[in-house]
Amino acid sequence: MGLFTRCAAFVLSGEMAVAYIISHAPQGFWPVLNHGTLAVLFSFVWLYLSAAGPGPWSVDAVRAGGALGGTSDSACRSHRSTAA
Repeated sequence: MGLFTRCAAFVLSGEMAVAYIISHAPQGFWPVLNHGTLAVLFSFVWLYLSAAGPGPWSVDAVRAGGALGGTSDSACRSHRSTAA
């Protein structure tokens, strides 16, 4: 749905990192050897989503004033300022 995506993804990334540290890291350093590759993968995927954001089709974009499938509100503002 994309509601509060950045906040939720940041929290999930931290949870996956803690899960890796608690359950996999004591068995060895490398994720391939301690079977923690999925925990590391999901941690970085959630971290990417927290940085990239939800996208134009999300509830967050609609709440920010962007139209579905259109550009974000900040892009519209910069376009308006250059057109004037």
